[in-house]
Amino acid sequence: MEDTRADKGLAFMLQYENVAWYDAGTVKILDRRVYPRNVEFVTCRTHVEVMQAIRDMVTQSAGPYTAAGMGMALAAWECREKPEKEQLAFLQQAAACIADARPTTKKRMEQGVPAASRRQSRR
Repeated sequence: MEDTRADKGLAFMLQYENVAWYDAGTVKILDRRVYPRNVEFVTCRTHVEVMQAIRDMVTQSAGPYTAAGMGMALAAWECREKPEKEQLAFLQQAAACIADARPTTKKRMEQGVPAASRRQSRR
């Protein structure tokens, strides 16, 4: 199978898993507070921990947006066993929580939240 990753051959900081990455119930975020001196990742086990990592400046530049997406994947994993209505409420709360992580990214992150709510309300 051909490798079709869009980030193939790019610099370390531009490869997806070196910004923020969801895998098996955790999100790993490159700690930009110590990079490039050290390559360390902060491991988040809940969407609230992702929000706190964003707030604590673990990720910077465009990284908070990638971390937010991975945080929402983690939130979906967190509520995977809840009934559908509870899942929707949980995901809406998680989206608001993550969007509120940092004042400098809040407005842009909130732009995706209303659209997702409108799609669900049409069901």
